Amino acid sequence: MRHRPRPYRRRRWPRVTLAGRRPPHRRKPRRRRAPRRHPHRHRYARPFLAGRDAGEHIAALPVGERPDVVFCVNDLLAIGVLQALAPHGVAVPADVALVGYDDIDFAQSAIVPLTSIRQPRAEIGSSAIDLLVAAADGGGEPEHICFRPHLIERASTVG
Repeated sequence: MRHRPRPYRRRRWPRVTLAGRRPPHRRKPRRRRAPRRHPHRHRYARPFLAGRDAGEHIAALPVGERPDVVFCVNDLLAIGVLQALAPHGVAVPADVALVGYDDIDFAQSAIVPLTSIRQPRAEIGSSAIDLLVAAADGGGEPEHICFRPHLIERASTVG
């Protein structure tokens, strides 16, 4: 059996699309990305938001059960706690004293300047380099070094 020739030739019709985009039937399928655990992409948002959640929890406690002092593992957590306590009328430091750790630059310019513990960053960095150089030269046992942090008192605890 012979195929019949088609009476017309298949034509390509021009397609009008947005500049630089392929028509939908010619697009490559997009890769599906795994959903992020937290909707905020910025890495500093997580501790800040966790601090706000903790502050909301502290503000919801009855006055007699609230802690006198809150020590946060970093200053971003402490700033989040501070921002969550303010709208609920919990006064810092009159009702709750607040202490952070790391003494970031923003700690002194928060709503209430934040008391924080400062690490000797320059000493830590130079000691780390010295230890790496000693290890590369074939030094013996690694040395254990302790650094003394400094308490920077500001308005969040002094009242």
